[in-house]
Amino acid sequence: KLLVGTCIAAILAFAGARRLVAGGFPSTTHFRRYSEITAELNAARQHTFNLTDFGAVGDGVTNDTHAMLAAVAAVQQAGDGLLYVPPGTYLIAPFNMTSHLTIYLEEKATLLASDVFSDWPVIAPMPSYGQGRDHPGPRRASFLHGFNLTDVIITGNNGTVDGQGQVWWTHHKSGNETYTRGHLFEVMWSRDVVLSSITLQNSPFWTVHPVYSVGFTALNLTILNPITSPNTDGIDPDSTKDVLIQNCYIRVGDDAIAIKSGWDQYGYNYNVSSSNITILDSIFISPCCAAICIGSEMSGGVSNVFASNITVLNSAEGLRLKTGIGRGGYISNITLANSLLNDNKVAFEYNEHYGGHPSGWSPLAIPTVSGIYVRNCTGTGNGQVADLEGLVERGMSGIQFEDITVTGVKGWECNEFVQGSQRNVVPPACPQLDQI
Repeated sequence: KLLVGTCIAAILAFAGARRLVAGGFPSTTHFRRYSEITAELNAARQHTFNLTDFGAVGDGVTNDTHAMLAAVAAVQQAGDGLLYVPPGTYLIAPFNMTSHLTIYLEEKATLLASDVFSDWPVIAPMPSYGQGRDHPGPRRASFLHGFNLTDVIITGNNGTVDGQGQVWWTHHKSGNETYTRGHLFEVMWSRDVVLSSITLQNSPFWTVHPVYSVGFTALNLTILNPITSPNTDGIDPDSTKDVLIQNCYIRVGDDAIAIKSGWDQYGYNYNVSSSNITILDSIFISPCCAAICIGSEMSGGVSNVFASNITVLNSAEGLRLKTGIGRGGYISNITLANSLLNDNKVAFEYNEHYGGHPSGWSPLAIPTVSGIYVRNCTGTGNGQVADLEGLVERGMSGIQFEDITVTGVKGWECNEFVQGSQRNVVPPACPQLDQI
């Protein structure tokens, strides 16, 4: 019963996404899977468990890891289960989830991550990265973690998942860090995963990271990381397909949304793209970084991204594309529509000169950027409207702006390796973009 409201909302969101996309640029075909999973999402779990029945205390001091592990094991043994987390603060070490699991966080219930480094296991690097993102070798596991899962729902009555990131940020800034920090939530090689109606905060590193997965939904989330916290992206779909992000408020210390698909030779050799990603009805704030970013780790390819009704405030960039020599891969069929971009440093930044590489990267791997559409967007108070910089080796093509009224202290800048068109753009875009 607890899931009915959440699942109905998810179904309505899927239907709304179909309507929006049907009137926009991308194809509607990638929404066909959603109708296949809504019946499963709407089905109540056959078994219900309460975390306190397994000995959890919830006082924020007692280590409740044993209770969480026992509860997840009970769900696994039963075949499915709803794990109810009542009000309280539950101090827990990182743990692996199981399939057919719902965790329901009641109002004033908090899953509080341990801040003891040794509680965070060291695991193998992702194959599409070849190493930890910040350091060679392995990396830390995430707080809520899972491999090869199906049908996982983390939801609630605005309960909280808190990563206690301060100790990790301080350690990172000290220069003494050995392993790349863990995420707050990560699923790998998984299907049909939903996060809804909770707050995620103080992540050590990227906050929500579905990777090598199919069917991921983020609905009605609040994600809060201090704006000075390093690398605390909001939601990072990575080599992941069929994604819906809707009704989210994200204020973080790095990109609010960063769509990725692997890093240089590891990414294009692993060759799993991110595609069919829809972002709707959300507010993004990222003073240091981008509201919506493609890359920079996009070597497996990123395509079919549609964002609409997005409010971008006080961010370094509104829509940002980051790639460069050595990345390989492609960015194609990206759309931002019907959105507001106010008080940002740069509203639109497409940059093919971004660096940062693992050892062994090849300067012969040239990315392809094509089919980037922006329509019906407004904004004021920006430092600059647009900065578009293509590569001499392979310029950007199909860059389109239509019905745009976005103002800034500076206007448009484009280099000679940008090709595309503009229509009803105020102030006018670069002359490299043909008037149509």
